[in-house]
Amino acid sequence: MSESWTDPASLEGDALTQWYQRSPADIEQERQAAAARRYQDFFYGGTVYQPHPRRQARSCRPEGAVGAERGLGVRAETGAPG
Repeated sequence: MSESWTDPASLEGDALTQWYQRSPADIEQERQAAAARRYQDFFYGGTVYQPHPRRQARSCRPEGAVGAERGLGVRAETGAPG
């Protein structure tokens, strides 16, 4: 279940009354917000997308390689693939 889901059994008094007297529009808005959170969690691993540190753009090519800034990997000295 979503962390923002409210268990009506945990509510008492006015809070319970307000929960079960919500309008259909309010219920639909909450449903759509929960669906959007599930989508974000599934595709981006949470509500705020932060790339994995190992997946950040950086070159794996040795320094001095021709085209290293573009990731081509051709050694300057030999012209051989890096």
